Amino acid sequence: MDIYSGVNSWAAFSASAKTKARLGVLSGIVSPTFGKLGGEGLWTNNIYLEGNAAIAGTLTAGDAVGFGNTFYAGRLYKNIISHSNNFSDAVWTKTTGSITATNVTAPDGTATASTFTSSSSDGILLRNVTLVANTTYTFSG
Repeated sequence: MDIYSGVNSWAAFSASAKTKARLGVLSGIVSPTFGKLGGEGLWTNNIYLEGNAAIAGTLTAGDAVGFGNTFYAGRLYKNIISHSNNFSDAVWTKTTGSITATNVTAPDGTATASTFTSSSSDGILLRNVTLVANTTYTFSG
C-alpha cells in the first residue's frame, strides 16, 4: 500500500516522486539514507509514535551520511556485576586458584574475558553484589 502526497491530477499521479510512505513490499523504494530497499516492511520519511511500540529484532538508526547506531531489540538483559569479564580486578575474592586475563571471548566479541582455574577442590572466586528487594534476577554461567 502506497501513500502519495501532492496528487491532484493524472500527471501528478504518474510522477515518480509521489510516494511518501509504503507498507508492504519495499522493492522499488530507494532511500537517500539506506539505499535500495527490499523485502516487506514500512518505509516513510517521518514517523511519530505515541503510546507503546514493540520491536523485536534489530533497529538501525541512520542519517543522511549513512548508518549511525544499531540497537538490538527484544528481551534485553543488563549485566549488573561490574568487572564480570576481568577476574583479576580487586573486586573479586580469589583463593587457591589463578587468573588468566584476556584469553576468552567476552559477550561483546572481544578477547577481554578472563578465566579462573582452581588449583584445589576448595578454590573460590567470589564477588559481592547488592540486590534490590522484590526484583527478579537471572544468573547464568
